[in-house]
Amino acid sequence: MHDEDTALSEKDLDEIRQLEESLWITETRFDVALMDNVFAKDFFEFGRSGRTYTRAEILVEARPGQTIKATIPLLSFHGRQLSPDIVQVTYVSEAVYGGVVEWANRSSIWSREGNSWKLRFHQGTPVDKSADGTSHLLSHVANAERLRRSVEQLQSGEVIERDPTQA
Repeated sequence: MHDEDTALSEKDLDEIRQLEESLWITETRFDVALMDNVFAKDFFEFGRSGRTYTRAEILVEARPGQTIKATIPLLSFHGRQLSPDIVQVTYVSEAVYGGVVEWANRSSIWSREGNSWKLRFHQGTPVDKSADGTSHLLSHVANAERLRRSVEQLQSGEVIERDPTQA
């Protein structure tokens, strides 16, 4: 998956990583003036809850005592250039909600506007951590193997019936 990505410069990757992490740090996430500069005017999010959030809903001040308890640095952080001024980052969030640790696969689309980056889109998809406590993501090697088998099946004409509830 990542082997053929268009690489970002280290400078751009570091800048976007810091911006992405600012969304997970209480002091910066609830700084409305700062976040107003981070979120693009047309920003929206598909949250890990399944809800869609608008820019206006995201630009909120912290309520007294409100904190964010997330693992920083972000886990499995990866960035790739989609075009000269558009970048996608992916990572795993690990955060405590109501005393329970929850994980999600995350994806964000950033676009360069002048000399700064703007967050245009974000999505969180809940995932479970594996029973042995290791990464809960399929490795790119496992994904490549699954893709190779799928291509072989398509080329051979082999049809495999699958129960979608067992996916």
